[in-house]
Amino acid sequence: MHRSTATLCSLALLSATGTVAAEERWAGETVYAKGAYITGMGGIYDYDSERAIDDDSNTWGFGVGYQFNSQYNAELVYGRQDEETSVGNRYVDGEVYRLDVFKNFKPRGRTTPFMLLGMGDLDLDPAQGPSNNETFVNVGGGFRYRLNDRLSLRWDARAVRSLDENITEFATNLSLIYAFQDAYKVASAVAPVAVAPVAAPGDADGDGVLDDVDQCPDTPRNLQVNKRGCPILTREGVEIDLHVEFDFDKDVVKTQYMPRIEAVADFMKKYPTTSTTLEGHTDSIGTDAYNQGLSERRANSVRKVFVERFGIAGDRLKAIGYGESKPIADNKTAEGRERNRRTTAVIKTTRSRYKER
Repeated sequence: MHRSTATLCSLALLSATGTVAAEERWAGETVYAKGAYITGMGGIYDYDSERAIDDDSNTWGFGVGYQFNSQYNAELVYGRQDEETSVGNRYVDGEVYRLDVFKNFKPRGRTTPFMLLGMGDLDLDPAQGPSNNETFVNVGGGFRYRLNDRLSLRWDARAVRSLDENITEFATNLSLIYAFQDAYKVASAVAPVAVAPVAAPGDADGDGVLDDVDQCPDTPRNLQVNKRGCPILTREGVEIDLHVEFDFDKDVVKTQYMPRIEAVADFMKKYPTTSTTLEGHTDSIGTDAYNQGLSERRANSVRKVFVERFGIAGDRLKAIGYGESKPIADNKTAEGRERNRRTTAVIKTTRSRYKER
């Protein structure tokens, strides 16, 4: 670009120092925020008749800009103009580099009026004949309409003065602008108000979480809590086992085992989804067939105590006999045979409980 365009760059930089004091008079209005944006545009350029170029040539281009504050922004544009001469229909290729500075006025709802001043270079390159490069200045104005916090439409009309040809032409453009930062509403200036000091939040339930974030007040002091002040719930496995021994060749449940059976029954009542298998066994004295039947009778004897004496539903108890096939002690000794004459069971489940300190 020519040296004159660099002059306009300096003007753009000066606008960055412009005051934003006007915002104090724009309270409640939404304005464009400081930062970069990009734009694409299309329009019509009306050439002077002295150029012998068809009127109303189509133009298009794209640019990058920077919003210095709510009042000023500057924009660097590259554009193309495709046209024909009015005599001979010769094709002319136009190329434009332009820098514009915009001054925005107080918004009216979504619409912001503005005026602009710019300078740039126009290069006209006909299909036949020498090219023509010239410097121009343009001045104009228009309106920018905010579609949302980042996207806006802008219409402008401008007079373009060629400094080399001393002719004035006219152009109009419609641009779509995308900002990389959200527009914002100007706040009203409010005098500071003395505020009474607010007491720091306490910890009424003593769980280590302050009351202003405690979502579970009045937590018992013996429980551990999470960062929201609520008790921590955990799951753990629990189980109970049963071991009932029988006299030789007997299937009668002895009185001494009633407390243990009752304890297992209470466990099953506490956890009503549990069930179990009662496994009956014998020592090795007797035939396999006899011992099989005896082991089944022993398992069913214990089952009967659960059902009739302690009220456990029968469908929660399965009785099965294993005869002499699963000894747990040596059948060659009296003590070992006594341990093998048994009915056993194991009941397992999980429970939820709060973690304690």
